[in-house]
Amino acid sequence: FFFFFFFFKQKTAYEIMPSLVGSEMCIRDRLYLFEFNEDMTEVTIDSLPIHVKDGPRFEHRGLMIDTARHFMTKKTIMQVISSMALVKLNVLHWHISDDDSFPLYSPSYPSLAKDAAFSPSMVYTKRDILEITSQAKRYFIKIVPEIDTPSHTRAIGLHEPLRKLLTCFDTRRTVEIKGYGRVRGGPPEGVLDPTMNETYAFMKNALKDVFGYFNWDMVHLGGDEVLEECWDSKKSIKKFMDDNGIRDYKELLGYYIERLRKVVKDINPSKKTIQWITPHESKVKYGEDQILQYWGNSKNLKDVYLSLIHICRCRRYAVCRSRWSP
Repeated sequence: FFFFFFFFKQKTAYEIMPSLVGSEMCIRDRLYLFEFNEDMTEVTIDSLPIHVKDGPRFEHRGLMIDTARHFMTKKTIMQVISSMALVKLNVLHWHISDDDSFPLYSPSYPSLAKDAAFSPSMVYTKRDILEITSQAKRYFIKIVPEIDTPSHTRAIGLHEPLRKLLTCFDTRRTVEIKGYGRVRGGPPEGVLDPTMNETYAFMKNALKDVFGYFNWDMVHLGGDEVLEECWDSKKSIKKFMDDNGIRDYKELLGYYIERLRKVVKDINPSKKTIQWITPHESKVKYGEDQILQYWGNSKNLKDVYLSLIHICRCRRYAVCRSRWSP
């Protein structure tokens, strides 16, 4: 699956003056200025002199890949990056981890990817990441890595030393499907326990590894589709909420997000954080500098309205998504 994202701001522009017409830059990057004959042996330029002043409508022109659910080889990802450059996309949002797999090699947890990838051959090594990031920099494309938490973390529990951090590990939830009733499906679940100090110690180590690979200014922290019934099933979580005046699971999610953002700032104070937002998360209190990314069905205008109004009311940046299907 591929998703396109657009960020509400404008940046970068180019200007072509008459003296540049016929230059290498124009021939390589501005072919629309030229008219070729049928056998491509002659080229003409009409309406000289030419003066073109142009710039992108959006600063953030992104494409998302999900290699946690659908593994892509290093070669394929590098082809995606070079293709993005052709159509002027400049941000690759890489959804690295989910319930299905955790395929990124972590120096802090060397066996994690081995246990949590689809297979030993479906792991991104240090060398793989170096080649991918070098390719991105060559094409002036930013990579925004996403380690999705606290939900979508079942794969982390496949590494047994980390299993104690999860609630509902490896269980399947019941899903309501209109016209079909209640069914059980999808990958097994897992949700991090936000009340354990060990959870944040793990996230700090994992994020240090991620930042070591991807030295751009953004990281995506996930934060969507938290299964509240998983938190509700653990007595120690309920006691923590009572002891700390946390009234419901929306507030508990807000507590987790804010504490995780502090972990990020401890590692790198200049790193910007992004979170998913849907109507379900619209009651969560986010930080003032938080970037919120809308996730939902654009056909349901009420959902879009509730999410974007929440973002605008808080004066935050927004990233919007549109689905592309082959």
